[in-house]
Amino acid sequence: MLTQAEQDALVLALTTTLSGLDARPALAAVLPPTCMELIPYNSFPAGYALEAVRVCVEARWQHEPPWLLLLLNLLPATPQIAELRGRIATPPTRPNPTLARVLSTNIPFVNRSQLRTKLTSLGGALPPRKILVVSGPPKSGKTYTTEYIGHLAMHGLGYEPCIVEFPAGNGLSVSPDALAKDLLVRMGILPESLPPNLFESTTNNERWPEELAGRVLAAGFGKGTKYWIVLDGFRGPNLRDDTRKFIAGLADTMGKSGVYARTYRLVLIDFDRTFLTVQPGNVDVEQISAFGRTDVFDCVLEILTQANRPNAAQKVGPVVDRILTDLPTDEQRMFELNQRLSDLIQAIEEGADA
Repeated sequence: MLTQAEQDALVLALTTTLSGLDARPALAAVLPPTCMELIPYNSFPAGYALEAVRVCVEARWQHEPPWLLLLLNLLPATPQIAELRGRIATPPTRPNPTLARVLSTNIPFVNRSQLRTKLTSLGGALPPRKILVVSGPPKSGKTYTTEYIGHLAMHGLGYEPCIVEFPAGNGLSVSPDALAKDLLVRMGILPESLPPNLFESTTNNERWPEELAGRVLAAGFGKGTKYWIVLDGFRGPNLRDDTRKFIAGLADTMGKSGVYARTYRLVLIDFDRTFLTVQPGNVDVEQISAFGRTDVFDCVLEILTQANRPNAAQKVGPVVDRILTDLPTDEQRMFELNQRLSDLIQAIEEGADA
């Protein structure tokens, strides 16, 4: 809504105004009672100014008219105040969350247009495919898929995330029963509350991982919640065979059950698609592609626009040039790009010029 520098300037100007008045009644004359209830009593005009600005900025556009717009009525009608009034009078247009290049957690999410489409489709009531495998070169940004899924869930556009992720190679030694218990915990189910024999083999070792997968899905189904099951970090020649079969069993059970098709979605990040035995028509595959300058341009434009920076479109080009200068060409390229974009977001939030 305002940069930190703008808030500091507003506090200073408001302190000057309130110094010649009885501060609390002066604020109450322009702010509604619900706002005043959130402003603590204070002995000094500066304290009242600081708290009033904080409360009104945090409220953003939740009230009509915005509280900050009402607070500005206490200040002289300078060109700077007029510019602020014009900027905050109308809420900014909220972008389609599925297209956001800056996620709700302030993490940049560049490119991946096909992945966005496939995940959005996956969140539908009865999509043609319920399972998505996300592949790509090492360190190409596949793991950012989990951030995007969390972003969709925060906007009510997907199921509840149930994410189990390990750094590359760390998930290879995880046993099926350990993975099963981890999934249940993330669904809000305590494994110790279930019958102990749920995690014990009742058939041969060949069938047991798939049966365990079915038991996990049945336990989660009883909660009446819809879940994204997301597994990341289960790829490599040393992946346990029984764990591989457990993951394939999750996919098989979802693919064969119309009931579970309404309850679960399965996203496998960097998992070998050839290990899945589910029918091909139930699985979609997304290969992460490299980003280009246009992708970075669109992300920077969104960052500057959301920050209400004047003439944002004219500033984008130089900022993009700075971000792309000397960007690594090896496996660190995507990581470094996201770091530079995150630094830009933080700098703007702190009031620095783009």
